[in-house]
Amino acid sequence: MFDKISQMKPQQLGLILLGLLFLPATLFFQPNLGGEGLSISHNITVWIAAVLVISAATLVMLKTKQFSYPTTWLAMAALPISIIMLGFIVDSFLPTQW
Repeated sequence: MFDKISQMKPQQLGLILLGLLFLPATLFFQPNLGGEGLSISHNITVWIAAVLVISAATLVMLKTKQFSYPTTWLAMAALPISIIMLGFIVDSFLPTQW
């Protein structure tokens, strides 16, 4: 089994791990204990799949010693950066009240 996985292209492995993340793992849901933001502590299957995707991407990047990003990375980073900056500026600490 591991031999078959090692012969896969990184793109194929990434698609399989993304399928693991977005197809079966998101079908399980249990409400959290409360709070805002990313506190989804009971959705452990989603976290396991996300860790696998992030770990595989990191290992591929370290193995090839190459980090590539799209030419529009600055435009894609603008939204998360602006949300973080607005989080410091806004008076309300609950993101649902923004």
